[in-house]
Amino acid sequence: MRIDVHTHFVPPNCFDVVDNRGKRYGPAVIRDERGREQVILSVGKRAGVAITRQFWDPAARIKEMDTEGIDVQVLSSLPPLLYCELDPESCLWFSQRQNEGISQVLRDYPDRFLGLATIPLQKPDIALTGQGYQQARA
Repeated sequence: MRIDVHTHFVPPNCFDVVDNRGKRYGPAVIRDERGREQVILSVGKRAGVAITRQFWDPAARIKEMDTEGIDVQVLSSLPPLLYCELDPESCLWFSQRQNEGISQVLRDYPDRFLGLATIPLQKPDIALTGQGYQQARA
């Protein structure tokens, strides 16, 4: 069995997300000059880079895995989506959103994927207990 332990994934529930305070998170869905849909990942102060369908579409990823002879992949967040610069509660809110999206992929394709959770590393007690999550969502 071949297992790829270093793969990044962006759950579709994380595209164009806006929290209750109006802060935008995650990749943006745009149309290019030909009208084709693209997903742009903002990276710091740069305008962003386009990511391919395999980053968010499990079926496309499985097709690529089959071509490469990979049996199982371990899904984890993209580093720019860890949001280490945010306050802990906001980071927890978006981390849990990512975890829920990855968890859904694991339920849908239990034989093909494993997952790693994302937590806000700014404040370990919030990461461990989820304390503050309700305030961030309210």
